[in-house]
Amino acid sequence: MAHGTHDYDIDPRNTDIVIGINDDLVPRDRAMVSVFDSGFMLGDGVWEGIRVHGGKLAFLDDHLRRLYEGAMGIDLDIGRTPAELTQLIQATLDANDMADADGVHIRLMVTRGVKSTPYQDPRFTITPATIVIIPEYKTARPETLTDGVRLHTVSIRRGRPDVQDPRWNSHSKLNCISACIQATHAGADEALMLDPQGFVATCNSTHFFIVRHPDGPEGPVEVWTSTGDYCMPGITRRNVLRLCEQHGVIWREKNFSVTECYGATEAFVTGTFAGIAPVTEIDGRTIGRYFAEEVAGPLGLDFWIGLPESEEGRVSTLESSPPPTDPAEFALMMQVMGPGTPGFNALTMHGVVLALGLADNPFNTRPFHATEMPAANGITNARSLAKMYAATVGDVDGIRLLGDDMMQEASAEAVRGSDHCLVAETRFGMGFMLDNVTVPLLGPRAFGHAGAGGSLGHADPDSGIGYGYVMNQMLGGIAGDPRTVALNDAVRACL
Repeated sequence: MAHGTHDYDIDPRNTDIVIGINDDLVPRDRAMVSVFDSGFMLGDGVWEGIRVHGGKLAFLDDHLRRLYEGAMGIDLDIGRTPAELTQLIQATLDANDMADADGVHIRLMVTRGVKSTPYQDPRFTITPATIVIIPEYKTARPETLTDGVRLHTVSIRRGRPDVQDPRWNSHSKLNCISACIQATHAGADEALMLDPQGFVATCNSTHFFIVRHPDGPEGPVEVWTSTGDYCMPGITRRNVLRLCEQHGVIWREKNFSVTECYGATEAFVTGTFAGIAPVTEIDGRTIGRYFAEEVAGPLGLDFWIGLPESEEGRVSTLESSPPPTDPAEFALMMQVMGPGTPGFNALTMHGVVLALGLADNPFNTRPFHATEMPAANGITNARSLAKMYAATVGDVDGIRLLGDDMMQEASAEAVRGSDHCLVAETRFGMGFMLDNVTVPLLGPRAFGHAGAGGSLGHADPDSGIGYGYVMNQMLGGIAGDPRTVALNDAVRACL
């Protein structure tokens, strides 16, 4: 069942709270504003959500700075200085015996004031600004932080500032409300909203972050969030970036696509109400589902990342390679695949697979087959592997996976040297292994990747060939398997 990031448990103490309205303190059941108020009639106002921790108003200066900046943006005179507004907030807390409280959330709202008649023109406003302060005992439900939230990418976009500045924290929230409704109907907890160019902007009530490893799993971690051009200037958002800076974590405010969200290591949302909450799902698509819908399905491949149980009976048993008898070969194998090495970590998900207590060869178990671990357990046959790679360099049944520009990036050398994982000389393009002495391919511009035990898949842009070799008798390592080297040589001789 979908839930919002602002879900909370009802606290009976909130029944009798006192609410601040301008200079008055009014019991909850008698608190009201005029039906002619600008906020009620037109959504003409600005607001803030403020947390109280240990009796302290958290990041109050930041909140008030954003409030006053938004008010200036819509030419709204709050009529009080920040110090005077702080006194009103503190008086409301004192009236509720919340001076030393924890778990209090304040909604501070300021509208343009009361109108003489229902009409949008600010010149029809006949009173000073209306200020409402609602303090409640309210914290996020624990499951929001433990179970995380599910996002759905909606068609409702964040608008340009020349339409309605998305940086205003205004009462006019229909843009976000419409997005929230669409996400709710899709069974998600919150909406992921894009900007006018189609890049990720924000969520409907929180800010969005992803964590990526652009240089591979052994490279430095990077935290990405949007440019901020199409979202409210989040205070928790800014504090997360400050923490990244203080702890030496690379952070970027940048344009990125939903596809890059699907491929992220992790994602989370931030906001004053719930703090930081993990994201567990985006668009209902895990990497396995994305591959099935965007690659395997259209091409008609027998290829899965996360094998359905209905296909389990078709999987052959992998025969483990015999341990090397030569001490030098054994030492090399331990250097590549021994406990604690990058190779070991890659194939065992940092030891998680072994911790499950599976069989001698975990690759032959149903739990491993069902796991979506694209770096180590894609399950396919040689025909489908070759067909997929063929579609990266040409049309296959009317489908092309990589455009010419992306194919050039895949086949152009980006890095060369001693491979930290394979402990051998390798070359890589953008995301793919290139022809090299360790794993020879069909040609100098061919790109693909070898797999554990000797399997190999790659494509050659010059010949237009897609190549696939799989086996169930594993040999040690992925480099220079004599079976695929011989097959490679035979194919090359035919060109």
